[in-house]
Amino acid sequence: MSLRFYWIALGLLLPIVWYCAYVDFRTHKIPNKVTYPALLIFGGFQFLLQPDKASIFTGMAVGFLFFFLPALFLGGKVIGVGDAKLGALMGVVLGWPGILMALIVSQASALLFVIPLLLSRRMTWKSKLPLGPFLALGYTLTLVWALFLARH
Repeated sequence: MSLRFYWIALGLLLPIVWYCAYVDFRTHKIPNKVTYPALLIFGGFQFLLQPDKASIFTGMAVGFLFFFLPALFLGGKVIGVGDAKLGALMGVVLGWPGILMALIVSQASALLFVIPLLLSRRMTWKSKLPLGPFLALGYTLTLVWALFLARH
C-alpha cells in the first residue's frame, strides 16, 4: 500500500471507525448507514490504487469472517454482525496481513480490559461488551505502525 493511501486512511477513515466505536459503546450497534458507504468508497479506492488485489479481498474476508462466523453460530448473542462489517472495512484498508495485526491488537486490548472487570466481579461472563472501541484501537495502532514502517 502506498504511503499516500495510509495518510488518506488515517485522515478520512479513522474518524469513521471511531464514530462507529462511539455509537457501539453507547447503543451496542454499529450503524449500517456508515459502514456500507465507507466499505464501498474505501474498497473502491483500494481496488483502483492497490496493485495487490488478493491482499484487499483476503483482508476484507478475514476481517468479516472473524466476527461473522461466531455471530452466525452463536446467534448474535456474543458478537454482532456490525462487528463483522467493521472488521471488513478495516480489512479492506489494511489488507492482508495488516488485518491480522489489527485483530490481534483489538482482541488483546479487549482481553486486558475484561480480565480485571471479571476478577473484580464488576462484569460477568454474560455481560455485553461493545467490541467497536477495541476494533477502532486495533485499527488505529496498526495504521500508525504501518505509517511508521512505510517511512523507515
